[in-house]
Amino acid sequence: AVTRNFPFPKNPKTSYIAALSAVRTLKRIRERIVVGT
Repeated sequence: AVTRNFPFPKNPKTSYIAALSAVRTLKRIRERIVVGT
């Protein structure tokens, strides 16, 4: 698979993949922590 990176529309100096990664990281921080099954 080939991944293409594009500039973020609102800030061309930032890559789109970096913006999506930041959003996913923030969502992951908000998720509940589950211990066990």
